[in-house]
Amino acid sequence: MACRSSRFSRQRLDPLAFVRARATVYAAGSALDGTPWSALIAAIVCVERDTLLRSAATGQWTRRREASLYAVPVMLSVQTFASAIQNHWPIENRSHWMRDVTLADDASLIRVNPGIMARLRSHALNIARANGVKNIAHTFWTAAIDPDVILAYKGL
Repeated sequence: MACRSSRFSRQRLDPLAFVRARATVYAAGSALDGTPWSALIAAIVCVERDTLLRSAATGQWTRRREASLYAVPVMLSVQTFASAIQNHWPIENRSHWMRDVTLADDASLIRVNPGIMARLRSHALNIARANGVKNIAHTFWTAAIDPDVILAYKGL
């Protein structure tokens, strides 16, 4: 398998974590010949992350290492894959983190059709962002007290 690699790093918005990552691209080559996957996977991208997490209580740093594998249908440069992966991080920070922390999505006790409530949360976030809201938590708290705040939004 051919191999190309690139290093990239980022500082999260969270001052208590620092991430350094390395992407490596492996050509699938003949490894998948004779399988249903051979026409679908051109390369495997391996992203190894080395994360330092700082405990606010003790000030101690803890190292966490993880690897993610991506099966991709096209062979591109390692820089292109690294850029695509880095450009996905803001989506994680803006959407998934917001839903998990501000809207307590993971703590939801809804067990029957939970997707409906998840879609409603997404619509609420989209409407708030479309109306220029920067602080979602504060805006939702204010809107819970005064429904006129929500009713004044465009898009309702």
